[in-house]
Amino acid sequence: MSGRDDDAAESSLREALACARAQASKGWELRIATSLAELLRDRSRKDAARALLAPVYDWFDEGFGYPDMQWAAALLGELGHEVKAKARIGAGHLVRGGA
Repeated sequence: MSGRDDDAAESSLREALACARAQASKGWELRIATSLAELLRDRSRKDAARALLAPVYDWFDEGFGYPDMQWAAALLGELGHEVKAKARIGAGHLVRGGA
C-alpha cells in the first residue's frame, strides 16, 4: 500500500473501532484492533500497535482457543506483550492452559 492508502486504511479502521466500542461489541473491537495493530506494526509503530491491542485482548478472560484470540495473541507476542495462558476447547467446555 502507498502511504496515502495506509492513511486511509488507518482512518477507516479507527472509525470502525470507535463504532465497535460505542456498541460495546468486544468481539468486533478485538478483530478491528488486531487489524489496526497489524497496520501500525507494518508502519514501524510497534509501540502504538501494542498500546492499542493489549488492553482489548486483556479484557477477555475466556475464549483463547478461538481464531480471533489466537491471531491477537500471536501479534501481541510479536510486539513483546506477555499474553494470557492459552486455552483450548475440550469435551464441550473451555480448558485453561491446554496446548
